[in-house]
Amino acid sequence: MTTLKPRYSKQEFARLGDEIYDRTVRSQVEPSNKGKIVAIDLETGAWEIDSIVMGPLQTKKPGFYPNT
Repeated sequence: MTTLKPRYSKQEFARLGDEIYDRTVRSQVEPSNKGKIVAIDLETGAWEIDSIVMGPLQTKKPGFYPNT
């Protein structure tokens, strides 16, 4: 059985995501989409945005979502 290795290190994954977000996504989603999550394809730069359920986690773990 072949073991798959990650294409990017955790640090590179984060750097690429931040770079794409800052360059392409940020101006289209902030501030009107507060409380939503963005999924970014690091290979193509394509992205999607959707709502996340905040109620139960926010109640159990105050501060879990630091920007809310």
